[in-house]
Amino acid sequence: MGRRNYIQGRLHPDQEMVFEELSNTAKASLLVGLCYRSLSSPRPNDDRLLEMLEAAASNRMSSKILILDDFNYPSIDFVDHIVKTGDDSVETKFFNKTQHLFLVQHVTQATRFRQGQKASVLDYILTDENNVIDNIQYEEPLGRSDHCCITWIITVSKAEFNHGSNKLNYMKGDYNKIRSRLAEIDWIIEFAALDNVEDKWTYLKGKVMELIDEHVPRKKPFPPKRKNEWITRATTKKIRDRCKAWKRYRNSPSIYNYDEFKRLRNELTASVRSDQDNYRKKLLKSFKGNPKKFFGFMRSRQTVKTKVTTLMTSDCKLTQSDEETADVLINQFQSVFVDEGLDPISNVVESVIDMVS
Repeated sequence: MGRRNYIQGRLHPDQEMVFEELSNTAKASLLVGLCYRSLSSPRPNDDRLLEMLEAAASNRMSSKILILDDFNYPSIDFVDHIVKTGDDSVETKFFNKTQHLFLVQHVTQATRFRQGQKASVLDYILTDENNVIDNIQYEEPLGRSDHCCITWIITVSKAEFNHGSNKLNYMKGDYNKIRSRLAEIDWIIEFAALDNVEDKWTYLKGKVMELIDEHVPRKKPFPPKRKNEWITRATTKKIRDRCKAWKRYRNSPSIYNYDEFKRLRNELTASVRSDQDNYRKKLLKSFKGNPKKFFGFMRSRQTVKTKVTTLMTSDCKLTQSDEETADVLINQFQSVFVDEGLDPISNVVESVIDMVS
């Protein structure tokens, strides 16, 4: 894990904001900021704090931002997006700044407790993405502190996986062979050796899955998509020109060759940014006609993909486990299932089920 100091600013005699950049082997970097703001912080200090916050959020060197702080803003309610002070207050300015920078505040429960006073949310966890923080725990304070300890899990980089390499290609399965192999089995004798229905079902399922693995081929991995589909041919040519200019400079390190390399490098940087902006504008303009592409782009920018973890049951309650979620899906599928008759392989399975019962 690498580390590099990024920003360090003195805000007040007893206040400081420090940023440290951390990087891992997956070429992902995390800009971590630590800050404390006193209740007696003067207005110029609060303005300087917002400037440093914007400088950190505008940093292009890091892939993710994590800001941990005790800002002492009890009037801000990030859950309901309410600020209980005036429009010109430091609390309102700070809240508006986080919204302008698209920062997400993840702490939803009170973090500061003192006898005789109302519990409040004073400690924040700010990131630039919604789904990267998970499993937040509010634990007991250290020593005599009136602030609870907060632990969480952060995902910095997404796991890479090979699409399509493990999926079965059912369209090319040899189902005649599967049927003949199932017909060769004497199910009455096989099931007679088993004690209960559960064991018989497990045996039947194992045989069917074994034949599927044997006679249904695997899909070939999908060809890799173009990594940057937004890049234009002109920009691709500039990339080649920059590489050639760098090789010329390495072979002949003259001032002219280096200046030529810098010129091509700067032109390429401007061209890449222009291509990215044009691609985003194109996605927005084509939203009505092709919304899937827009939402696909938005999902590709997420580090953590949204998953279906809970479903609502018939009595309007959320499921609490994977088993309950599976039951809800099964009931839904059964309610819309249409029986269109049995094919030959289904006849074999139906006869097996009759023998089991």
